[in-house]
Amino acid sequence: MEQDERERGIQSMARQVRIERQQVGIQAGAIGAAGLLFAAKQSAGKLPAY
Repeated sequence: MEQDERERGIQSMARQVRIERQQVGIQAGAIGAAGLLFAAKQSAGKLPAY
């Protein structure tokens, strides 16, 4: 009985970690895309380089 409880706890923790990792990946991807766009605009000369 106690084994089942621990097993469930571990599984739900693992699921939570996976969800958080996906969210972090999405955020990092968005930040990376914004950075690439900014760099591309700068190199095209549309934005003044600060």
